[in-house]
Amino acid sequence: GTEANKGAAANQASVNGIADGMKEIVDAGGGKDALKAAAAGGADDNKEAGKLFGGTAGAAGANDNDIGKAAAAVNAVSGEQILKAIVDAAGGKDTLKAADGAGGGGNNAGAGKLFGGTAGDADGAGDDDIGKAAAAVNAVSGEQILKAIVDAAAGGNKVGKAANAADNPIAAAIGTNAQGGGGAGMQNSSEKIAAAIVLRGMAKDGKFSLANQNNDRKAKVKSVVR
Repeated sequence: GTEANKGAAANQASVNGIADGMKEIVDAGGGKDALKAAAAGGADDNKEAGKLFGGTAGAAGANDNDIGKAAAAVNAVSGEQILKAIVDAAGGKDTLKAADGAGGGGNNAGAGKLFGGTAGDADGAGDDDIGKAAAAVNAVSGEQILKAIVDAAAGGNKVGKAANAADNPIAAAIGTNAQGGGGAGMQNSSEKIAAAIVLRGMAKDGKFSLANQNNDRKAKVKSVVR
């Protein structure tokens, strides 16, 4: 909707693209049979949770009780069950599509500061660095990000490295306690930077290093991750 408090339908192509990409990743890793089949149940306990997906907010939207039911539904299942539901819905292809890299060049220099081990000093990311990270994310598709993650997962070097030494998104996302990271080893690859941001944002205890931890700067990073 046009009003700030109105809900909106998610972009169909985007949702399908994400679901298909996840399907392809699972297939590449062993297929549907590699996932445990688990019945989650729910029945009447999940009534009204669907209001979260309504097109408008207000009387027909989800209230605190409905949100609680949605939270209970999420907490009642494992990540594997959620992934299986997405995979089954996607139908999917046999293998992950090859996606050309988006490049990035020197334009991405500084984005790696988000992965520095410390924050609150000059080694953390400033507004310009956050902007470069956002540009890297916006320059690539979901498929390219997924491929970067899958390629990294298939290779070695899956241990944490300082941002200025990491050459793949997994290493950067894990990181170390070392400072620095202005010129990350993967700075020429927008999809690798975007993939590392996604992984760090999803990871337990995942945080980003900012030069000054003010609310405005935190909000900018959140918008990049989302």
